[in-house]
Amino acid sequence: CVAWVCDMMDQTFVDLCSGCRVLLGPCSASTFVRDCSDCVFWIATQQLRTRDCKRCKFYLYSKTEPIIEASEDLSFAPWTASYPMCSAHFRDA
Repeated sequence: CVAWVCDMMDQTFVDLCSGCRVLLGPCSASTFVRDCSDCVFWIATQQLRTRDCKRCKFYLYSKTEPIIEASEDLSFAPWTASYPMCSAHFRDA
């Protein structure tokens, strides 16, 4: 699956994804990624929390260190995404 959420959000939950590519625009609170495997995420958030994830890659912009619980084989790199209104969303989030 492919999911692009090119907008601002308050709190975000991503659960039970497998083999997906997910872009989430700026989140003004926490983003929770749970029970996901073999996914690629582009996430901009105040705080990222993962639980029970396997073999996922995160392109991350976060104001805090990610909180990783019971997950394995995760990789992290800086946010590299862009979309129309992205800069305004970062400013307003």
